[in-house]
Amino acid sequence: MQVQIQSTRFTAGEDLISLLQKKLGKLDKIFERIEKCNVILKLEKNDVKNKCVIEARLSVPGKDLFAQERAETFEKAIDPLADELKQQLLRYKDRLLERR
Repeated sequence: MQVQIQSTRFTAGEDLISLLQKKLGKLDKIFERIEKCNVILKLEKNDVKNKCVIEARLSVPGKDLFAQERAETFEKAIDPLADELKQQLLRYKDRLLERR
Protein backbone atom coordinates (compact mmCIF):
# COMPACT_ATOMS: atom_id res chain seq x y z
CA MET A 1 0.00 0.00 0.00
CA GLN A 2 1.22 3.44 -0.89
CA VAL A 3 0.87 6.00 1.95
CA GLN A 4 0.87 9.66 0.90
CA ILE A 5 1.19 12.18 3.74
CA GLN A 6 0.49 15.92 3.51
CA SER A 7 0.83 18.42 6.33
CA THR A 8 -0.95 21.76 6.55
CA ARG A 9 0.42 24.77 8.46
CA PHE A 10 3.48 22.87 9.74
CA THR A 11 6.21 20.48 8.64
CA ALA A 12 5.79 16.90 9.83
CA GLY A 13 8.86 15.33 11.41
CA GLU A 14 10.38 12.02 10.37
CA ASP A 15 9.28 10.37 13.64
CA LEU A 16 5.64 11.27 13.03
CA ILE A 17 5.78 10.13 9.40
CA SER A 18 7.39 6.79 10.28
CA LEU A 19 4.86 6.21 13.08
CA LEU A 20 1.99 6.88 10.68
CA GLN A 21 3.43 4.55 8.05
CA LYS A 22 3.98 1.82 10.64
CA LYS A 23 0.44 2.01 12.09
CA LEU A 24 -1.34 2.34 8.75
CA GLY A 25 0.89 -0.30 7.16
CA LYS A 26 -0.65 -2.87 9.51
CA LEU A 27 -3.95 -2.42 7.68
CA ASP A 28 -2.43 -4.28 4.72
CA LYS A 29 -2.53 -7.46 6.81
CA ILE A 30 -6.31 -7.16 7.15
CA PHE A 31 -7.06 -6.44 3.50
CA GLU A 32 -4.33 -6.80 0.87
CA ARG A 33 -6.17 -4.95 -1.90
CA ILE A 34 -5.78 -1.44 -0.45
CA GLU A 35 -4.61 0.68 -3.36
CA LYS A 36 -3.41 3.77 -1.51
CA CYS A 37 -3.85 5.81 1.63
CA ASN A 38 -3.97 9.61 1.63
CA VAL A 39 -3.30 11.23 5.00
CA ILE A 40 -3.71 14.93 5.77
CA LEU A 41 -2.26 16.35 8.98
CA LYS A 42 -3.75 19.69 10.02
CA LEU A 43 -2.84 22.04 12.82
CA GLU A 44 -5.82 24.22 13.74
CA LYS A 45 -5.05 27.88 14.36
CA ASN A 46 -7.58 28.59 17.07
CA ASP A 47 -6.81 27.82 20.70
CA VAL A 48 -8.95 24.73 21.05
CA LYS A 49 -7.89 21.81 23.20
CA ASN A 50 -7.78 19.27 20.38
CA LYS A 51 -6.01 21.28 17.70
CA CYS A 52 -4.26 18.41 15.88
CA VAL A 53 -6.42 16.82 13.18
CA ILE A 54 -5.61 13.73 11.11
CA GLU A 55 -7.74 12.76 8.11
CA ALA A 56 -7.14 9.50 6.25
CA ARG A 57 -8.74 8.15 3.09
CA LEU A 58 -8.18 4.53 2.08
CA SER A 59 -8.82 3.63 -1.55
CA VAL A 60 -10.12 0.10 -1.90
CA PRO A 61 -11.74 -1.41 -5.00
CA GLY A 62 -15.14 0.18 -5.47
CA LYS A 63 -15.08 2.39 -2.39
CA ASP A 64 -13.14 4.96 -0.36
CA LEU A 65 -12.99 4.63 3.42
CA PHE A 66 -12.58 7.82 5.45
CA ALA A 67 -11.70 8.55 9.07
CA GLN A 68 -10.90 11.73 10.97
CA GLU A 69 -9.48 12.11 14.46
CA ARG A 70 -8.71 15.10 16.72
CA ALA A 71 -6.38 15.13 19.71
CA GLU A 72 -3.93 17.28 21.65
CA THR A 73 -1.02 15.78 19.72
CA PHE A 74 -0.76 13.91 16.45
CA GLU A 75 0.74 10.90 18.21
CA LYS A 76 -2.38 10.57 20.40
CA ALA A 77 -4.65 10.72 17.35
CA ILE A 78 -2.91 8.00 15.32
CA ASP A 79 -4.11 4.95 17.30
CA PRO A 80 -7.83 5.87 17.32
CA LEU A 81 -7.60 6.74 13.62
CA ALA A 82 -6.00 3.38 12.78
CA ASP A 83 -8.63 1.57 14.89
CA GLU A 84 -11.47 3.33 13.07
CA LEU A 85 -10.01 2.45 9.66
CA LYS A 86 -9.50 -1.14 10.81
CA GLN A 87 -13.18 -1.43 11.80
CA GLN A 88 -14.28 0.03 8.48
CA LEU A 89 -12.01 -2.39 6.59
CA LEU A 90 -13.38 -5.37 8.50
CA ARG A 91 -16.98 -4.33 7.72
CA TYR A 92 -16.07 -3.80 4.05
CA LYS A 93 -14.36 -7.20 3.89
CA ASP A 94 -17.38 -8.90 5.51
CA ARG A 95 -19.71 -7.32 2.95
CA LEU A 96 -17.53 -8.60 0.13
CA LEU A 97 -17.58 -12.12 1.57
CA GLU A 98 -21.38 -12.04 2.01
CA ARG A 99 -21.85 -11.30 -1.70
CA ARG A 100 -20.08 -14.49 -2.71
